[in-house]
Amino acid sequence: MKTAKKNGAVTKKKAAPAKKKMGRPTKFSAALGKAICLRITEGESLRTICRDEKMPARASVHLWLLTALEETSSQALKEFSDQYEKSMVVRAENMFDELEEIADDGTNDWVTRKNSNGDDYEAVNTEHIQRSRLRTDVRKWKLSKMLPKRFSDKNVHVTEDTEGNQMPISGNAITFSSQTDNQLTSDGDS
Repeated sequence: MKTAKKNGAVTKKKAAPAKKKMGRPTKFSAALGKAICLRITEGESLRTICRDEKMPARASVHLWLLTALEETSSQALKEFSDQYEKSMVVRAENMFDELEEIADDGTNDWVTRKNSNGDDYEAVNTEHIQRSRLRTDVRKWKLSKMLPKRFSDKNVHVTEDTEGNQMPISGNAITFSSQTDNQLTSDGDS
């Protein structure tokens, strides 16, 4: 408390209340990690989650995930990393289910319009149909990137390195032929 003299009398001033801590959380907590993973399983992207002022910035979450890969990281961070990965799989499965719902929903495929005589007629709502097609195409593309082994249109060839880590095989796919070596190397002259 501060004291001040006013008209010869001593008055006491109350100290200003302590300012509340402002800003986003940057330190990892198991509760915060669980909240993030729960929202991911419900279909939210990390970008959307991190727009919430009560949530950490994306850079903080990415730093937690990178730190979890280090041998010296805490068990809580390692568990968060595992849970995050599982949450992303659940999110992808939910997105896969949405594809069928979008494709089967014909609610707004037809609209009522008036012709030059003022009579009503039903017409195809091509804008809605195109939007539905875009929504399914975007989801299919995202799924092929999120879980390529499960949702890619391409056959993904994977091998393991000496430490058991999976690595995609790049380049042309290997094809097998029923022809013999002599048939493959000959010029077609018999």
